[in-house]
Amino acid sequence: TEQPDHVDGLKLLRNSYGNAAIAVDARLTPQQSFARMSDLMRKSISVSEELLAKDPASPEHLTRLAEIRFNYADALRTAGDLQTSIPMYRLAAPELAKAAADKTDARAQLAKALNDTGLAEALVRSGDTKEAFALYDDAGRALDALLQRDADNLYTRCALAQVEIYRGTMYAQLARQSSNRVAQLDYWRKAKALLDQGLTRIMNVDEQYPLSGADKFAMDFGTETLASVKAAIAGRAL
Repeated sequence: TEQPDHVDGLKLLRNSYGNAAIAVDARLTPQQSFARMSDLMRKSISVSEELLAKDPASPEHLTRLAEIRFNYADALRTAGDLQTSIPMYRLAAPELAKAAADKTDARAQLAKALNDTGLAEALVRSGDTKEAFALYDDAGRALDALLQRDADNLYTRCALAQVEIYRGTMYAQLARQSSNRVAQLDYWRKAKALLDQGLTRIMNVDEQYPLSGADKFAMDFGTETLASVKAAIAGRAL
């Protein structure tokens, strides 16, 4: 821009980087897409931090930076970089929680629930299930409340499906780790019930609006996990 330090110019630059980062370019390989997205997300975060330095109390700058950090964390997680995604989710969490304190702000409620879900799933895949239970509970309650207000909202339905799918994959992981056969079978059954429910919900969304990115990752990951869960239950029934 002609005035790189002008707040409006920086906001435009921040938004341009962020929007370009999440745009899909079908010509690129997954590796190239991730590299492109990471570069643009880091640039958007850098400009956001510059804006925040100019006005540290600005609710807009604080919330927008948190949202960009969440988007970056989600992309890192779906690419398998769990150890980088977890601190990024945690950096986003306080400001998203502050915004979600306004129960009339559906957008803020959804953003916090998605951040909680992504963090929980990354923690579970990293081997830490303890914190994930509370995160999934909070996200599920918030999304249920949103659906009561707007039952046809595809974003909310997809987000709740992800909570159900990832809770299911968590129980599948607990089953694999358990040495108690009774507890193990209970975990497998809980995993199946949640995965069935979440996949039914997310596939319904996919039929109306084809999914991509973290949403499609959840659907594919859930489908793969459900197959292994059914095989495990069948094996124990023999």
